Amino acid sequence: MNALFKWQAPSQDYLCLNTDATVSFPGRLGIIGGVLRDYSGEWIKGYCKTIGIVSSLHAELWSTLVSLQLAWSMGVSRLHVQYDSSVVVCLVLDPMTKTSSSSLIRAITLFSDRD
Repeated sequence: MNALFKWQAPSQDYLCLNTDATVSFPGRLGIIGGVLRDYSGEWIKGYCKTIGIVSSLHAELWSTLVSLQLAWSMGVSRLHVQYDSSVVVCLVLDPMTKTSSSSLIRAITLFSDRD
């Protein structure tokens, strides 16, 4: 993976999640990853996986969803998510995405809205 995870410390009662994705060319093979850290930067859990042939945007969206699923499965209740894709941030924060035709985007917004 050719991505760099940039970490900014969250407040003490939050965990920080960095997500990233890359797509190889010309094969368009998507690889996603994420790392969960505490407020001091201590690594808690991470992952890296191949997701098949996708566009760059879909790879970033998959990385977001899988990362949120990981945090949810670990019982994380306060999460600071850091992205390197402004497009994904706009899609996740846009209130209209709750009715998006993309099931991937809807799944992300459902996880984002959980307590």
